[in-house]
Amino acid sequence: MKILMIISGEPKQNPQGLALTEKRFPIGVGYLISVLRQNGHNVDFLDRYLLGNVWPKNWNYGLVSIYSSTITFPDTLRIIKKVPKEVPIAIGGPHTSFDPATIPKRVKWICQGEGERFIIDLAEGRLNGHLHKYPRIENLDSLPTPAFDIFVKLPYLTSVPWFRGKIFNFCTSRGCPYNCSFCFVRKIWGHKVTLMSSDRIVADMLKVKRDFGAQGIYFREDNFTINKARVKRFCELLLIRGIKIPWTCESRADIDLGLLPLMRRAGLKAVYVGIESGSQKMLNIYNKQLTVGQIGNFLTACNKNGIQVAASVIINHPKETDNDRKMTRDLLRKYKPSIVWTNPWRQDYVIPPS
Repeated sequence: MKILMIISGEPKQNPQGLALTEKRFPIGVGYLISVLRQNGHNVDFLDRYLLGNVWPKNWNYGLVSIYSSTITFPDTLRIIKKVPKEVPIAIGGPHTSFDPATIPKRVKWICQGEGERFIIDLAEGRLNGHLHKYPRIENLDSLPTPAFDIFVKLPYLTSVPWFRGKIFNFCTSRGCPYNCSFCFVRKIWGHKVTLMSSDRIVADMLKVKRDFGAQGIYFREDNFTINKARVKRFCELLLIRGIKIPWTCESRADIDLGLLPLMRRAGLKAVYVGIESGSQKMLNIYNKQLTVGQIGNFLTACNKNGIQVAASVIINHPKETDNDRKMTRDLLRKYKPSIVWTNPWRQDYVIPPS
């Protein structure tokens, strides 16, 4: 089958004040493209979120598959109207888990959650019904490498603030076991976590360095350090094999601090961590399952090991007082993370614990 994969474009207006500039390789869609190719299908790709209001030269496709988040859903509706009636449409992405009822009946198939098995069954004519949610993929190593050969030809962001070079973003895990009140991950994935193996991660790092000239890796995923044994083996593989590829990752502050020296020796340059607040009251409201002491210990250990920190902080919660804000400022002044990113609280983003 000849298939067009489209990523919906950013909203024309952004009343939520969301940061929409970090347009990195869409790894999830990259896996879908690769599994389709692996099974002999012909795939074209169009990223309207990256490129703006662009359209395909023609609609000569057996299927149009749209990736939509909620913030991009207005453009998803524009795409649906644009596709000729004789071309069937499938839709996936986070919005299908949040509000499938808003998706027009013109869409023939809706996928919630992981799409790799869905897209193959769809392309090969094995699907009946409208809404589909498949069991989680247990072995992420079974997936082919994402379609980096397509992405490197497009103007995605390939830099990070912490070191220079052409930096590729990876996503090597899915899901998060925590219940932070502001996070939507569990709505999409649930609490189950699946992990790509350390050996596979290292193999992909070497592949993108060899084939595409990657000079570093950004593990842009919910919690790269969720599994201590995986992190330990990953670092040991890099050191034993003498692989010198700098990398950065996202983590929680309650990581085993004993891992940090090993991670630094293995090439870690920086960690992106959700600090959220210097007030224990606010951390409890956010259901972070962290203490201010743990955050302080983490920042101290990073400073000691020469690891830069990008700290994410939530602001403007209705229960946040001047004293809470002062405690956050004091914490940041004391430990001096290299970057602080602030995220305005929005009540309509809150989902109840599950």
